[in-house]
Amino acid sequence: MRRTTDVMKTGSLRILIVDDEPAHIDAICRSLEDMDEVADVVMAGTLAQYRQAIAGHLPDIVLDEDLKRIPTVILTTSATEADMACAYAKGAGSYLVKPVNFKKFTQMMHAFGFYWLAWNRFPE
Repeated sequence: MRRTTDVMKTGSLRILIVDDEPAHIDAICRSLEDMDEVADVVMAGTLAQYRQAIAGHLPDIVLDEDLKRIPTVILTTSATEADMACAYAKGAGSYLVKPVNFKKFTQMMHAFGFYWLAWNRFPE
């Protein structure tokens, strides 16, 4: 998987991953590899890359801490109540704490993908 702001594969769902930690982006990419056929995965590590990624084509899902009008999932290492309450107060749709263990992280990302791809519905 390329780690740029380019679309990863052709799919029906566009997921934007925003993270300034290269190791976190790498772990997220590895955990989402088997979703490439159904999702376009775009990564942004800087504000400039984020702006480029959303210019003209908003994603369906954003994995980030910046919340706008897009369904946003907070994917973070913070498990504090204060951070969680702040995220939900800003309109987060979900708050996921990244497990330290990569196998557990991959399991969480697969469950997340299944939920968003199979069960979640967006208004037209």
